Amino acid sequence: MKRHKTNFRIDQLMRGGAALLLLFAPAGLVAQDAPNGPALAPPQQTYEVSSDKAADLVTKAFGLSKTAKTQKDHSQVIELCGQALASKPSDRAAQYAQQLMSWAFNRRGEAAAAAGDEKNAIADFEASLQLDPKRWRALHNRGVSYYLAGQTEKALADFTETIRIEPRFPTAYFNRGELRIATDNFVGAVQDYSQAITLGSDDAQSYGGRAHALFRLGHYRLALADFDEALKQEPENATALAGRGDALAKTGQYREAATCFERAIQLDPGLGRAYESAAWLMATCPDDRFRQTKLSIETARKAIQLAGKTDDRNLDVLAAAYANDGQFERAKLIVTKAAAAAPKARLAVYQHRLRLYRQGKPYREARRLAAKPSSGKENKLRQR
Repeated sequence: MKRHKTNFRIDQLMRGGAALLLLFAPAGLVAQDAPNGPALAPPQQTYEVSSDKAADLVTKAFGLSKTAKTQKDHSQVIELCGQALASKPSDRAAQYAQQLMSWAFNRRGEAAAAAGDEKNAIADFEASLQLDPKRWRALHNRGVSYYLAGQTEKALADFTETIRIEPRFPTAYFNRGELRIATDNFVGAVQDYSQAITLGSDDAQSYGGRAHALFRLGHYRLALADFDEALKQEPENATALAGRGDALAKTGQYREAATCFERAIQLDPGLGRAYESAAWLMATCPDDRFRQTKLSIETARKAIQLAGKTDDRNLDVLAAAYANDGQFERAKLIVTKAAAAAPKARLAVYQHRLRLYRQGKPYREARRLAAKPSSGKENKLRQR
């Protein structure tokens, strides 16, 4: 069993409990060409200053923008730029006012997003893009806000457009990879994580995300290599340890897998997916030395308790644990509930389980020969 926790990024900012990467960087006329640079300054003045009212207003807005920090400050910049645009400015001054206004809307949207106000954040990012459709940082920021608002398809579209405009921005690839995993596009996810890594986002989350996608594609040895790299960077990453355990189990390394699950639980006693994977191993391992009856049931129940809800996967684990203990009536009832909650793509899996339980047979994973320890040299995807 393998789950992947979506880890959107927001440049060290945590909101809603998810690590989302939202770039707090107002990109100016030049700064937008530097995806990995700080780009913290507003766009520089590019028009000839004159004494007319419009130019005075824009100059005042630019001066305020250099020290603007709060939503109120950015609102004042927006208001001054609006007044300038309404005062018949020169073409150059109008162009700059629009650029500065777009920058300020993006910055104000970031502040709203940081406060958890996704509705107003999205409105500000959209206003920024109306003024400057190529402001890819606002586009990317809107994508993150769409995701947090539950609008996955719109988020995916924004990340894709961000990549089209600025193909050197690794964060957009990482976040699109996260969404592709959530929508079962594992091939696309591998491609996105690989590109993020190539562009410099070679951290534990990128390797862990790609490892999960590789696992779901059945490339267990390659997944192991990526989990190893993630753990090399973050040795106490419980999620990566649990994922490594899943891959080890799939390559017949059951003892090592059990050790990974145990260590993951020690590091993070609240990590439900580690309990779920441990319960699955104890219930379905083809090597009876690693199967446990009562403990697999207890562990599966603990996983559901930590998740706070049931879904088709954790119900499947619990059903397998009851079947492993010979409690087939319970197993049939629970796997039937799993099938009712499952997406169509997994329905056949649960129907197969149900047939086994009706025959009084527990489910067993296929027996696999233990693989040699993985090495990062095998993963050719890293150089893409």
